[in-house]
Amino acid sequence: MYCKHCGTKVLDDALFCPSCGKVLQETVSKEQNVVYYEDKKVPKVWEVFSNIGYNFGKWTLIFCWVPILNISLFLCIAIYGLVFSILGTTKAKVNRQKAKSGIIFSSIAMVAILFLYFLYLLCFGSLLNIRFR
Repeated sequence: MYCKHCGTKVLDDALFCPSCGKVLQETVSKEQNVVYYEDKKVPKVWEVFSNIGYNFGKWTLIFCWVPILNISLFLCIAIYGLVFSILGTTKAKVNRQKAKSGIIFSSIAMVAILFLYFLYLLCFGSLLNIRFR
C-alpha cells in the first residue's frame, strides 16, 4: 500500500504514514467526537461506552471476591458495566470485542456477588434474625 499524501510505501495495516505522518485508514472529522471508519460516521461515545463497560466488568470481577468490600456497591458497578458494555456493542466498531468481554465479566461478577450475598445470609442470617423457610 502507498500513502495517498506523499506516495511512500507503507504497511497494509498502518494507520499513519511513517514519512509524512498523515492518517491513512481513518480520517478524523472537524466535528468533535466523530470518527469516520470506512466512510461511516461513528460517534466516539460508543467506543468510550465499550471501554467503560469492559473496565467496570473486569474490576468488579476481580474485587467482588474481597469480603470486606461493600457488596451492594459492586453489584451496582457490575450492572453499570453490563449496561455500558451492551451500549458499546450496539454501534462500536473498534472496541466491540472489548464490549462483549465486558458483558461476560459483568454477568459473571453479578452472579458471583449474588452467590456471595446469599452465602453471607446463610452463614450470618441467624445473627441478623433472618430466617429462611
